[in-house]
Amino acid sequence: MRKLLFLVLILVFNTITATAGRKNKKSDNIEEIRSKYTVSPFFLYENPKLSIRNLINDRSNIIYKPNVNGSFGVKLGYKKFSIALAFKLPQTNVYGNTKTSKIGVDIQGKNIGFAVFYNSYKGLYLDNYNHFSGHELILRPDIKYYATGFYSTIDFSKDFSMKAAFAQTERQKHTAGSFMLMVGDKFTRVRADSSFILPEEQEWYGDTKDITATNTNNIRFTPGYGMSFIFEEYFSVTAVLFTGFDFQLNFYKKSGKTKLRANFPFYSQGRLAVGYNKDEWFCNLIYTIDMNYIKFTDSRFNIYNNYFKISVGKRFGSY
Repeated sequence: MRKLLFLVLILVFNTITATAGRKNKKSDNIEEIRSKYTVSPFFLYENPKLSIRNLINDRSNIIYKPNVNGSFGVKLGYKKFSIALAFKLPQTNVYGNTKTSKIGVDIQGKNIGFAVFYNSYKGLYLDNYNHFSGHELILRPDIKYYATGFYSTIDFSKDFSMKAAFAQTERQKHTAGSFMLMVGDKFTRVRADSSFILPEEQEWYGDTKDITATNTNNIRFTPGYGMSFIFEEYFSVTAVLFTGFDFQLNFYKKSGKTKLRANFPFYSQGRLAVGYNKDEWFCNLIYTIDMNYIKFTDSRFNIYNNYFKISVGKRFGSY
């Protein structure tokens, strides 16, 4: 089933790419920056969390987070090719040990972007432990979360540039926006050795109290809109919002038995970029929030991924 869905989405992506490639995408509003060498140090802070909300009783959300403090890195570029190396900051031992893995490939064309990703966290802690009886920090080294998939973003205006806003390999000269579309597939797995629900809270959660694993596949065709505001030629503020509903298949494990549930959960992703992009020097502040939901009869698992990135770069030569 997943292989079939993957092939269908790849065919859709190839069709859109071929169609877009036949259109004249050139615009006087977009200027390509042809730099031979690029060096760009960056700092990345991530704040992912798993928030379990009770839908039938007025209880505090159960919020789990990985013990991650961000990373420093450098992006090196040669003409249109680039590679980024990053090193994560040391963990605070009091919040336990989180093992992380992140792999991603991101390609941004003139009006089409494509990304493949894999994120994994093993070992979480209860972030809002002071809302529950005992008021003691709870570590859950048994909880593992990972997500993998791909997505493509398409914008429909020749005067708007995602490359100018986020990759900064182009420069947008005047304010412009575009309707957009996100197409993709995401598989998410969250599992634990025992229930995700705290023992003292289980009486309020009905069927959810026995769930120890959930595997979801989300098929995504999400509309959006992006807008770049240009100030004094080299300064820009760009906001992009995708929002809609996924088709989701949820295989979850309850009391040792695997069950299936189909949902149409709300999905939203927002991006904000503030940039300065001159011929030799450039810098960028980027914030991204991605919200996914897994709904059960009496509860909802909210998975949030928040990223903040700041980078400064220098270009050398041209071609």
